[in-house]
Formats: sequence, C-alpha cells, structure tokens
Amino acid sequence: MALLQGYVPEDLRVPLLAAHQDLRREYALRRAKYAGLDAGHFSEIAVRCVLHKLGQPYPALGTRIVNLVATARNIEQLPAVAGDESLRLLIPRVLGAMSDIRNRRGMGHPGGDVTANEADARMLVSSADWVLAEFVRLDLALPFQDAQAMVDDLGRPTTPLVQWIGDRPRVLMPESSLPTKLLVLLYNQRGGIASAEDLAGWTKQEVGRVNDVLRRLDRQDFVDFDGSTVVLTELGGERISEIVADATRKE
Repeated sequence: MALLQGYVPEDLRVPLLAAHQDLRREYALRRAKYAGLDAGHFSEIAVRCVLHKLGQPYPALGTRIVNLVATARNIEQLPAVAGDESLRLLIPRVLGAMSDIRNRRGMGHPGGDVTANEADARMLVSSADWVLAEFVRLDLALPFQDAQAMVDDLGRPTTPLVQWIGDRPRVLMPESSLPTKLLVLLYNQRGGIASAEDLAGWTKQEVGRVNDVLRRLDRQDFVDFDGSTVVLTELGGERISEIVADATRKE
C-alpha cells in the first residue's frame, strides 16, 4: 500500500507527499529560501489533513489559509473526544511553529537582520519528517511493523549535498560523476545559471573537460550551453529530483 493511502483523501495525500519531497530536496541542496516555501506548502496541506481526521471542515486546496497559527490554536481547543491527542495538540503546535519560522524569519521576507536560514531550514525539514511520521503511526490501516519501518526511515536526517566554503559551493557527493556534480551546482545557483569557468573552478576540473561534459548535457537537453554561460533546463531540474532521491536513499 502507498504511504498514507486511505488515511487522508487523495487530493491531500498526493500534494502532501510531494511538498515533503520538495522540502527535503531543497534542504539537501542547501537552498534554504526554497525549502521555506515548500515547508509553507507542506504545513498548509498537513493542517487540512488534521482537520479532515478530526471531522472538521477545511478550505479547499488553492484557497489560502490566511493565519495557519490561529487555525492550529483553534484545533487545540477541540474536545478530547474529537480525536487522538497528537492530532488535536502535538501536530498543530508543530505546524504552527513551522509557519512562524517560515513567515517571521529571513526565508519568508527580506530584512536587515542576520538570518539563521540554514538552522531554520533544518528545523523545518525535521518537523515535516516528524509530522509525516506521526500520520503514518496513526494510520491504523498499516500493520505495526510496516508503520514502524516507515517512521524509522522518515526519522533519518537529510544530509546536505552542497556546502558553501567561503563564496565557493562544494558538492558533497564523492562517488558521483562530473555531470551529476555540474547539475547539482547549477541547481544550487540563483536562476540555475553559472559560467563554465566557475563550474570548472568549483569542481576543480580543467575548463576543457567541463566544456565537453556541458556540451553532452546540452545535447541531452539537461542544460543550455552557449560556450560560456550554462542554464539549467526544466528537464535538468527534473533530473536533480532523481539525483537527490537516489542520494538520500543511500544515507
């Protein structure tokens, strides 16, 4: 059985799992701002799942929840007979904290304060893992051993795949190929754009070799390469999702 299938409606289950996967991908690639956006999506869908399980009405997807923290507090006021304590109290409190981190810190909006985006993103991905694990644990349609295995798997930390050393990004995937490292580095850049010269420097490779690999990636439509500037294509972005999924499964 697919994860949480039958526990919540499909129109909530599918985007919930997609938002969780997106959040873990962006965190692994050290894109804290985008991880914050995905955490916001996850929280809004997860609170709808909670409302559904407690027999409460919830706004349709596509309708923004203006104040998720207030929604979470309202859930906490429901009587004990409404449902499990985790659904009434614990999960709403975690989702409320996620919403506050997302909206009140640097990843939510520009500001002059020193940001804690990396630590915030780590908190968000850990919280989302915990919320999803709680849903799995509460899903009585799953045998206990299966639920426990899924919860244990979700509890494993996501290791970042990119580390910034000064102003230089480094891919932390020692066994990966050069094409993979180049795609990961491109995805890590604003707009998915970088120069071939920078990519060569970041990967500590000769420019000629990097150019050869980029031309091959261009022929595969993973990048657009004009001889100097490289742009990650949408197909290349999809390939990144596969790369991150493979890398995190091997942790």
